[in-house]
Amino acid sequence: MLKLLWLSDRIVGGHSAYQKVGYETCMRLADAGYHVAHLPMGRANRMGRNWQKNVLIVNSGDDPFGEDVVMESYNELQADMLITLK
Repeated sequence: MLKLLWLSDRIVGGHSAYQKVGYETCMRLADAGYHVAHLPMGRANRMGRNWQKNVLIVNSGDDPFGEDVVMESYNELQADMLITLK
């Protein structure tokens, strides 16, 4: 099964359209059996890795768009695909 890294606005606790699309897409992909990790943009997660249902939420970096940590996360998770929504 594919390992996916989703890079977008936070999918938990936000109120934007990006948040709603990200949440629904990540949850549905995880429910379908994909391994989904989410990298929130905008320094939204500074508290370490945690799980939201079957989606792994990874640490945000210092860059507002996650550019400083995206490749590190992609390689560490051995992701097959990076999906960006912004």
